[in-house]
Amino acid sequence: MFLFLLAKTSVGQDFRLGIRLQKDSMIYYVVNQTDQPINAGAIICTWFHNTELMVFWPADLGIGLGTVTKTGNFSGRNVNFNRRTTQRVSFDFDIYPGDSQEFVTVQNYSDIPQEIMCTNVRLFYSDTGGVDRESDVYPLDQNPCPFKQVFLVGNLSDDGIRFWTTANKILHYSTTCKTGFDVVVIDRSSLEPTHVLGQTPLCADGRKWKSFGHSKNEQVYYHFDFNDTQHIQAFVDLVNAVNPGDHVFISHSSRNPVDLTNPKVQDALEKLGGDANLKSYQTKLKAGNVLMGYGNKGSNSGTLELFAEEDIKKEYVLLPDQVYDESKSFAPCFEATLREVEKAQEVLDTSGNNTHIRTISKHSRVFPNPASDLLWVITEAPEQSIQLFGYTGVQLNINVFRHSHNSYRLNLDGLSKGLYLLKIGHETHRIMIQ
Repeated sequence: MFLFLLAKTSVGQDFRLGIRLQKDSMIYYVVNQTDQPINAGAIICTWFHNTELMVFWPADLGIGLGTVTKTGNFSGRNVNFNRRTTQRVSFDFDIYPGDSQEFVTVQNYSDIPQEIMCTNVRLFYSDTGGVDRESDVYPLDQNPCPFKQVFLVGNLSDDGIRFWTTANKILHYSTTCKTGFDVVVIDRSSLEPTHVLGQTPLCADGRKWKSFGHSKNEQVYYHFDFNDTQHIQAFVDLVNAVNPGDHVFISHSSRNPVDLTNPKVQDALEKLGGDANLKSYQTKLKAGNVLMGYGNKGSNSGTLELFAEEDIKKEYVLLPDQVYDESKSFAPCFEATLREVEKAQEVLDTSGNNTHIRTISKHSRVFPNPASDLLWVITEAPEQSIQLFGYTGVQLNINVFRHSHNSYRLNLDGLSKGLYLLKIGHETHRIMIQ
C-alpha cells in the first residue's frame, strides 16, 4: 500500500518511432539508429483514441493484444481524447543498425474515421553482450521530450513502487526493513530518484547509492517505521528537507499495520499532499489496507485515499518541472504521432506489405451476421485457424466444430451482446452478437 505524493530521465536518441499508412490501417515501427544490432524483446506504448472500436494488432498475434483501457479526459496542447489504452507488445526480433521493425498495426472498426495517437513508447532489448537494456522511443524528426512512468501496486503479490511497467522490480527491495513506509523521492527536473540533502536512509538496504559509496544508484529510497520515535522524527526531517516541487512516492508495501495517529506524522503527510480530510481517515492502517494519494510540496492541492482489501494499480506520467496532472498523461512531442485512421474496408489487402492483418475478404464467408448462439464459417482453403477477439483485445475461448473439409460451426453461447473480431487465417471479420 502506498501514498503517492509529489518530485534525469535518460534522453535516448538511439531508437525512433515511425508510422506508415497502409490503406485503412496504420502501421507503427521502431528504427534502430545505433551502430549495433539489438534483440528487441518488448515495447510498451500508450494509445489515445475516442472509440472502443480501435484495435491494436501486435506483430506476433500469438502473444495476444496485451491491452488495458481506461476512460476519462486526456488532453495535450492540441488534442483531447476520452480513451487511453496501454499496450505491452512482446516479441523476439533482431533489429540491425539502420533497420526497422514493425510492432503494431492499428485498425478502426467504427463507422467513421477516427484519430489515434501513439505515446510514451519504451523499448526493452538486449545488446550484443546480452545485457538487458531499456530506452525511450521518440517520434522521427522530433526532439526528445523526457518523461517518466511510475506505477504503484498494492494488495498484490509484490507491492511497491516501480518505473515503466508493473512487471519491473520494485525500487525499494529489502529483506530486513519491512514494517512501515518506503519513500522514493524523484527530482522534478531530471525525473530520477534523488538523495534529499542531509537525510541518511535508516535502512541499510536504502543506502545502495553513489551518495553513500555504493558503485551505482541501486536502491534509492528511505524507510520509516512509525513504531520507532527516531523514525518518526526522521520522516518529519525528510519532509521538511524535500525540495518544493520534487515528487515523493510512499509505499506501505508490507502486510503489517501502520500507526498514523502521531500528530507529527499526520502533519508531515499533509505537507506532502494530504488535505484537511486526512485526520478523518482511518489513522491506524490495518494489514491489507492501502493508503494512496498525490501531492506536491508547495502546491495547494493534494489528496489521500484509503482502499480496503482492494487490488490497486496506479499509473503516473511525470514531465520535467511540472506538477503531476492526470489529464496530461503523455509527453508533448508524441503529439506528432496524431493520425486519422479510415474506417476498415471490407476488401482484400493484396499489396503484400501488411503481413500482420488482413481486412474482410470474400475468400471466406461468415453467416449469420448478426449472430446469436451459432456462427457458420466457410473457407476457401481447408485447415484455417479461427480465433475470436473481443474489442478489448482479449482472445476468447469458443468451441469450433469442423463440419466438413472447409466449413466450421462456432458455438457462441455465453458471449455478451456486442461487436467482436473473428480472425480466419489472415482475414479479419467484424461480427455482431445480439
